[in-house]
Order: sequence, then structure tokens, then C-alpha cells
Amino acid sequence: SAGIDGLFGGALLVGLRLPVSAHHAPFARLGFAGEIQGNERYHYSRFDLPLAEVGHQYVNDDLLLELGIRFSPVLAGRFRSNSEVRLLSSSFSFGSFATAQLALARFDLLYTRIEASDRSMRAVDTFQGLACILPLKDIALCLDGQLVRTDVSGPSGSSTPLTSGFVGGLLGVGGINGSKQR
Repeated sequence: SAGIDGLFGGALLVGLRLPVSAHHAPFARLGFAGEIQGNERYHYSRFDLPLAEVGHQYVNDDLLLELGIRFSPVLAGRFRSNSEVRLLSSSFSFGSFATAQLALARFDLLYTRIEASDRSMRAVDTFQGLACILPLKDIALCLDGQLVRTDVSGPSGSSTPLTSGFVGGLLGVGGINGSKQR
């Protein structure tokens, strides 16, 4: 069947970084994030404001390692599978993230948990990953994936577990900020 399948999202955060040594620095960021994705049978959207992140960075030449936690209220959000809809608005989200960046590669992992405002339902757990390499200077090849676990109301009013996921490839033009040209 014909239809639209896609994802659009992003985040904007500003913050402070406090270098405690030549290579180590704790950081704190504040901003907002949002995403919308879906197709004819599935929809997942949310808008987080304010979004706060705290963590630690290790930077040495072409290597960046970053670990942190994030938390925010979900101002608006919705999860739909087929005809079952869950509102995520007025919920609270928290999670963790990790980044590893080299001269010609970057890897990101993100886990987010949105607590259920309806206590009879399971929280929404989202696992996201991105891996990119730059094999030809300014050409980026990326593998992107996501897994969402939650539950929806069944026909008898009971909750039914649901897992949804995707894996995709991306080809782009650009570079990794701060990388040395080889």
C-alpha cells in the first residue's frame, strides 16, 4: 500500500563546560527537543521543554567520549499503533546518552524513558543509535536505528505489549566537527 513513512526530530541545547584537567570536563546543558515519526499504522511524537543534560567529557586530539543523563517534562506527545492512541503529554522523561567521536567516525547511543501518566500502562522506552563514518573526506555513511517498547490498550481494556523499531541508512555530505582532514 502507498503511504508516508518518516522521521523528523532534533534538539537545541546550550550549556557550560568546566575543564577540570587537560582532557576531562563535566558539563551541563539546557534547551528543548522534539520528534515526530510514523507511517499509516504507527505514530510517535513528543516535545520536551525544558530539556536538561549533565555529564562528563573526555577530549584528546581526535577523540571525544561523552556520557550523560537527561531529563525533561514532555509538554506534548502521542503514541499510536493502528487505532490505539496513548497521550504522552504531561509526562516526565529521563534517560542517558553516550557519544564516541573519532577523526573519521561518530557513534551515538540514547535511551529515553517516558513515564506513563496512566499508572495502568507501561512507560515508553526508546533506544536510539547512530553510527557514521567518513570514508571519503566529506561523504558520510550512517546507520540509524530505533526501538520503542510500550503497551497499548487492548480490545478488552487490558494492556498489550508493543515493540516497534526501524533501521535505516543515510548518505550525506559534511564532516565531523573538529576532525582533522587526512
